[in-house]
Amino acid sequence: MWRRWLSMAGITTLAVAVFQAVISFSVEWSRYFGAPEELLQEPVWLIAVGLIVAVILAVFGLYALSCAGWIRRLPLRRTITLVAGIIFLLRGLGVIPELLIMWGIIEYSMPMPPQAIASSLVSLVIGIMFFLGIIGGWRALGSASPSV
Repeated sequence: MWRRWLSMAGITTLAVAVFQAVISFSVEWSRYFGAPEELLQEPVWLIAVGLIVAVILAVFGLYALSCAGWIRRLPLRRTITLVAGIIFLLRGLGVIPELLIMWGIIEYSMPMPPQAIASSLVSLVIGIMFFLGIIGGWRALGSASPSV
Protein backbone atom coordinates (compact mmCIF):
# COMPACT_ATOMS: atom_id res chain seq x y z
CA MET A 1 0.00 0.00 0.00
CA TRP A 2 2.87 2.38 0.74
CA ARG A 3 3.99 2.18 -2.89
CA ARG A 4 0.54 3.30 -3.97
CA TRP A 5 0.80 6.38 -1.75
CA LEU A 6 4.21 7.26 -3.17
CA SER A 7 2.94 6.65 -6.71
CA MET A 8 0.05 9.04 -6.14
CA ALA A 9 2.39 11.58 -4.53
CA GLY A 10 4.78 11.34 -7.48
CA ILE A 11 2.12 11.64 -10.17
CA THR A 12 0.38 14.51 -8.40
CA THR A 13 3.67 16.33 -7.83
CA LEU A 14 4.59 15.96 -11.50
CA ALA A 15 1.17 17.36 -12.45
CA VAL A 16 1.76 20.34 -10.14
CA ALA A 17 5.21 20.81 -11.74
CA VAL A 18 3.65 20.99 -15.20
CA PHE A 19 1.01 23.41 -13.93
CA GLN A 20 3.71 25.59 -12.36
CA ALA A 21 5.68 25.64 -15.60
CA VAL A 22 2.61 26.61 -17.63
CA ILE A 23 1.48 29.46 -15.38
CA SER A 24 5.02 30.85 -15.36
CA PHE A 25 4.46 32.04 -18.93
CA SER A 26 1.33 34.04 -18.05
CA VAL A 27 1.53 37.17 -15.92
CA GLU A 28 -2.25 37.09 -15.42
CA TRP A 29 -2.31 33.49 -14.24
CA SER A 30 0.73 34.04 -12.05
CA ARG A 31 -0.95 37.08 -10.47
CA TYR A 32 -4.13 35.07 -9.89
CA PHE A 33 -2.16 32.33 -8.11
CA GLY A 34 -0.29 34.79 -5.89
CA ALA A 35 3.07 35.49 -7.51
CA PRO A 36 4.87 38.42 -5.86
CA GLU A 37 4.39 41.78 -7.57
CA GLU A 38 8.17 42.12 -8.08
CA LEU A 39 8.18 39.02 -10.29
CA LEU A 40 5.07 40.10 -12.16
CA GLN A 41 6.90 43.29 -13.19
CA GLU A 42 9.77 41.26 -14.68
CA PRO A 43 8.36 38.56 -16.99
CA VAL A 44 11.80 37.03 -17.67
CA TRP A 45 12.33 36.55 -13.93
CA LEU A 46 8.78 35.27 -13.56
CA ILE A 47 9.46 32.57 -16.13
CA ALA A 48 12.92 31.75 -14.71
CA VAL A 49 11.71 31.43 -11.11
CA GLY A 50 8.59 29.55 -12.17
CA LEU A 51 10.60 27.06 -14.18
CA ILE A 52 13.11 26.56 -11.36
CA VAL A 53 10.23 25.78 -8.99
CA ALA A 54 8.75 23.45 -11.62
CA VAL A 55 12.06 21.58 -11.94
CA ILE A 56 12.33 21.17 -8.16
CA LEU A 57 8.76 19.85 -8.05
CA ALA A 58 9.52 17.47 -10.93
CA VAL A 59 12.58 16.15 -9.09
CA PHE A 60 10.44 15.53 -5.99
CA GLY A 61 7.88 13.72 -8.15
CA LEU A 62 10.56 11.55 -9.75
CA TYR A 63 11.98 10.65 -6.34
CA ALA A 64 8.54 9.56 -5.16
CA LEU A 65 8.17 7.43 -8.29
CA SER A 66 11.64 5.99 -7.71
CA CYS A 67 10.62 4.98 -4.20
CA ALA A 68 7.43 3.44 -5.58
CA GLY A 69 9.47 1.34 -8.01
CA TRP A 70 8.31 3.03 -11.22
CA ILE A 71 11.77 4.21 -12.23
CA ARG A 72 15.32 3.23 -11.31
CA ARG A 73 16.65 3.76 -7.82
CA LEU A 74 17.81 7.37 -7.43
CA PRO A 75 20.58 8.39 -5.00
CA LEU A 76 19.51 9.52 -1.53
CA ARG A 77 15.94 8.60 -2.38
CA ARG A 78 14.73 8.13 1.18
CA THR A 79 16.27 11.41 2.36
CA ILE A 80 15.10 13.51 -0.58
CA THR A 81 11.62 11.99 -0.50
CA LEU A 82 11.42 12.75 3.23
CA VAL A 83 12.52 16.36 2.60
CA ALA A 84 9.90 16.69 -0.14
CA GLY A 85 7.21 15.38 2.19
CA ILE A 86 8.24 17.82 4.92
CA ILE A 87 8.19 20.75 2.48
CA PHE A 88 4.73 19.83 1.21
CA LEU A 89 3.40 19.34 4.74
CA LEU A 90 4.80 22.65 5.97
CA ARG A 91 3.40 24.46 2.94
CA GLY A 92 0.09 22.68 3.40
CA LEU A 93 -0.21 23.56 7.07
CA GLY A 94 -0.53 27.17 5.91
CA VAL A 95 -4.18 26.31 5.31
CA ILE A 96 -4.84 26.58 9.06
CA PRO A 97 -4.21 30.33 9.42
CA GLU A 98 -5.71 30.89 5.96
CA LEU A 99 -8.97 29.27 7.05
CA LEU A 100 -8.93 31.16 10.35
CA ILE A 101 -8.60 34.41 8.39
CA MET A 102 -11.32 33.40 5.95
CA TRP A 103 -13.69 32.55 8.82
CA GLY A 104 -12.92 35.85 10.55
CA ILE A 105 -11.36 34.23 13.62
CA ILE A 106 -8.07 36.01 12.92
CA GLU A 107 -8.20 39.56 11.64
CA TYR A 108 -6.12 40.35 8.62
CA SER A 109 -6.15 43.49 6.49
CA MET A 110 -6.62 41.64 3.21
CA PRO A 111 -9.18 38.98 2.30
CA MET A 112 -7.88 35.44 1.85
CA PRO A 113 -8.24 34.43 -1.81
CA PRO A 114 -9.73 30.98 -2.37
CA GLN A 115 -6.84 29.97 -4.65
CA ALA A 116 -4.43 30.40 -1.70
CA ILE A 117 -6.53 28.01 0.37
CA ALA A 118 -6.79 25.56 -2.55
CA SER A 119 -3.02 25.66 -3.07
CA SER A 120 -2.40 24.95 0.60
CA LEU A 121 -4.90 22.07 0.59
CA VAL A 122 -3.25 20.53 -2.48
CA SER A 123 0.15 20.80 -0.76
CA LEU A 124 -1.25 19.26 2.43
CA VAL A 125 -2.76 16.31 0.55
CA ILE A 126 0.48 15.71 -1.37
CA GLY A 127 2.47 15.92 1.87
CA ILE A 128 0.18 13.39 3.51
CA MET A 129 0.57 11.04 0.53
CA PHE A 130 4.35 11.36 0.76
CA PHE A 131 4.32 10.58 4.47
CA LEU A 132 1.94 7.65 4.24
CA GLY A 133 4.28 6.15 1.67
CA ILE A 134 7.46 6.99 3.56
CA ILE A 135 6.18 5.64 6.88
CA GLY A 136 4.89 2.43 5.30
CA GLY A 137 8.03 1.80 3.28
CA TRP A 138 10.75 3.25 5.52
CA ARG A 139 12.74 0.03 5.82
CA ALA A 140 12.40 -0.95 2.18
CA LEU A 141 13.34 2.56 1.04
CA GLY A 142 16.63 2.36 2.91
CA SER A 143 17.60 -1.06 1.62
CA ALA A 144 19.98 -1.59 -1.27
CA SER A 145 17.52 -3.92 -2.98
CA PRO A 146 17.23 -3.03 -6.67
CA SER A 147 13.65 -4.33 -6.78
CA VAL A 148 12.30 -1.38 -4.78
